[in-house]
This record gives sequence, structure tokens and C-alpha cells, in this order.
Amino acid sequence: MDYKGNVCKVCGEKFTESDDIVVCPECGTPYHRECYKKEGRCINTELHQKHESWKPEISEKNDYEEPYKCEKCGYENNPSSRFCEGCGASLYDEKKILDDMNDSLQKAVCESMNIDDEEIDGVKMYKLAYFVRNNIPYYITMFKRFNKTGKKISFNFLCFLFPYYYFAGRKMYGWAAASFAVITLLSVPAMMDILTGSNGLMTTIDSAITQTSMFSAVLNVTNFLTIAFKIIIAMLANWIYCKFAVKSVKSLEGSCSDTEMVYVLMKKGGTNIWAIVITFAIELVVMTGLMMILGLILFTSSV
Repeated sequence: MDYKGNVCKVCGEKFTESDDIVVCPECGTPYHRECYKKEGRCINTELHQKHESWKPEISEKNDYEEPYKCEKCGYENNPSSRFCEGCGASLYDEKKILDDMNDSLQKAVCESMNIDDEEIDGVKMYKLAYFVRNNIPYYITMFKRFNKTGKKISFNFLCFLFPYYYFAGRKMYGWAAASFAVITLLSVPAMMDILTGSNGLMTTIDSAITQTSMFSAVLNVTNFLTIAFKIIIAMLANWIYCKFAVKSVKSLEGSCSDTEMVYVLMKKGGTNIWAIVITFAIELVVMTGLMMILGLILFTSSV
């Protein structure tokens, strides 16, 4: 048994690795050899009277049972290491952050949102809170309502204004691509109208396409469908995000230790500002290219 860190009852000093230690054969209380000789007996009489055995004050169990994997090189280090044995990177700060999250952040989130034992599809609500990361009170309130009532409807105003930017920012890239494709296709007639309208870029072109009553009808229908699509997607956005969060957390469970889970959830969840920037760049390129193609089509039809 490792007695390091426990206290000798005679001298009051903590045991070190180099100490010569003896134990009472009856109760197991450890002493420095010289201290035991000095007393000539075990002085832990309370244990003798109760017929109990000595228990260590400092547990032998390490706080980190599993090897600690370096984030930079992947080397599995001794749990007590402060620096990676593979690349030399510091491990202490990362482990401290993870421990603080497990010990205090979970408690704070649960207490503030009153979600200690709540689950959605087998996923603890506090894990969803870590995954959401930004604007937690709003989303957890929505998630709790969906879970309690079974309803899917709410209204996300940001999603109504910028559907694919919202989904991209929340890392729902599939939904971002789908909503971008739908809105772009529905906007084609409006782009053609912009190019050839009274204030358009190509007012001198008398296009056979845009001068028909059929085109006017299509333009009105697509404008209506665009607004309808935005309203519907905004009403379902929070529910879609709830399902996305639950699915994401489930996929991460079991992939790492409990100590690392909070860090992984916060890293995988939250928002992605770069995704919004990239979406803007894609929109700019696609819309510019589409306008050029439509302009060429309109020009050809007018010749």
C-alpha cells in the first residue's frame, strides 16, 4: 500500500516515498519505524477498541484513472504528467479546465436552468446545454418545452431573416445547403425581373421571357413561396436544432472519458463564425454567376 501523503500519528509528519514505514499488525495504522519504536506500541487505541482497520486519509486512486491523451500529438501520458512525454506540450492547463468544467460548470448550469435530471431521448439536458454553448437559456427553455409538450413549433426570427446563415452558424451544414438551394432556385424569377425591369440592369433588352403574363405569375408565386418557406423554416428551426443537438451528443457519448466529454461537447457544438463567412462568400459567387448566366439567357432571347 502507498502511504505517501498520510500522517504519522506519533510525529504528525506526512509520509514520503523514502520513509521507513511499519504498520500495526492488528489495525494496520502506519508509523515511521523510529516513531513506533519510541512509543513501543500502536497508539491508535480507538481502532483497537472498535475492532476496525485503519483507512488511508489520502486515497491511492488517482483522480485520472485513464491515460491522458495529448491533444497535439495523441501520445497517451501518465495521468499525473504535467507535460506530454511525446511532444513536451503542457497538459496541466487542459486537465485543470476539464476538471473545473466537470466539477463546477455542470452544477452551475443545472442549478440555473433547473435541469438536474431532465433528459431528451436519453440525453441529459446539461450535456445539451454544453453543446449549445451560446445563448443557453433561450435554447434550453425551447428544448424543455418541446420535450414537455411534444410540439415542434416556435419562431426563430434570426432564421427567418437569414435561414442558411443561421444553420451554417449553428453547424447544421446540411440544412444550410438545403435552404440555400431552395431560396436560390426560388429567387431566379426575381433576378430576371431585376435585370430587365424598369430600373433593371438590362432595361434596353426586350426579353421575350420576362414580358409574358406567365412570367409575372411565376414571379408572384415564387415570391410568395420564398416568404412561406422562410416562415415555415423559422417556425421549425429551434426544433430542428434540438434534434441536431440530441443526435450530435449521442454520437459523441462513449467516444471519450467523462472528464473530456464537456470539453468535446463545447468544441463540437456552439457556433462557427467562419462558416457564416464562408457561406457569404459562396452566396456571393453563386449569385454573381447566376446573374451572369441569366443575363446571357435574357440577352439571347431578345436577339
